[in-house]
Amino acid sequence: MIFKDKKTKVDNIAFRKACVVIDSCSNYHQLRNAMNYVDLFYRMYQDYKTYSHLQKLIGKKMEQISL
Repeated sequence: MIFKDKKTKVDNIAFRKACVVIDSCSNYHQLRNAMNYVDLFYRMYQDYKTYSHLQKLIGKKMEQISL
């Protein structure tokens, strides 16, 4: 088990920062950039639970923003 893939622990500050990025979006272009930020967050931490929570926040924010 020398090459066992270790799962990194999600940094709470990084998670909160992602939530603030999503919440601060005021138009679709900014929200699209926030989606990229969330995808990069998932690639870094590989935690589906936090990723799905961030996706729900994006969905709620998309309802608030007029396209």
